[in-house]
Amino acid sequence: MKRLHQIVSELLASGKAKLVIGYEKGTGEKRRPAFISDANEVERLVFDSQCSHNLSVYLTKPEYKHVTEIAVFATPQTMRAVVRLAGENQFQDKKLSFIVMDQDQNALLIEGAEVLANHLGKEKIALSSAQEELLAKFEAMSREERFAYWKEQLSNCVKCYACRAACPMCYCTRCTVEVNQPQWISVPSSLQGNFEYHIMRAMHMAGRCVDCGSCEAACPLGLPLNIITRRMIKDIEASLGPDIVSMDTKSVLNTFQPNDKENFIR
Repeated sequence: MKRLHQIVSELLASGKAKLVIGYEKGTGEKRRPAFISDANEVERLVFDSQCSHNLSVYLTKPEYKHVTEIAVFATPQTMRAVVRLAGENQFQDKKLSFIVMDQDQNALLIEGAEVLANHLGKEKIALSSAQEELLAKFEAMSREERFAYWKEQLSNCVKCYACRAACPMCYCTRCTVEVNQPQWISVPSSLQGNFEYHIMRAMHMAGRCVDCGSCEAACPLGLPLNIITRRMIKDIEASLGPDIVSMDTKSVLNTFQPNDKENFIR
């Protein structure tokens, strides 16, 4: 951790970072987000395999939008999210630095989202064997069985929107669910309203989800929300080719090409 703390201390001392978003020890063996602006507090910071929160979510939060010099601890999932957010022009007014771990668990400093994108490369979102197995079980269901499955799962949703708050790609200043003129989605927690919310969110994630699992991890009821986005990743790859993480990637549902397949219309 010595090199990690040295990097953070130098960033704060030089003014390259006025805020460092990293990890610190939480309850038991867990890690939690930490926000450091004083070099005297760097000893709190840790960065290991237990660090799982996608810290890029804080970069677009109103509480930190006014801070232009920020350093972020970046796991692979955080890197993927940052690259896609940069591609959506979310960091034009920020000077960002990123602290990453190499294969030997040495801390490295990367300055700027474009440099981070080069470091990440053209990474394909690959599903793990466990994820593939879970999807295979889901895909083996009939249409009626899937509908019954989601009715059972989503009937438990209380619409707390923890999944939305934890997702780095949900950064709208006002969500559709909060618009009441017109009222697109019903406010109370009901099966119809729950379906409407999760379908809308899935559409907004199409071609943008970085499969960090933050939505599912944040759900207090443990709903299997990542099945939806993981299935979308597979569907996109089947129709449009590999889902590549880069600053050039565009959202599937707001990008038109003359040679797009329109089979769904027929």
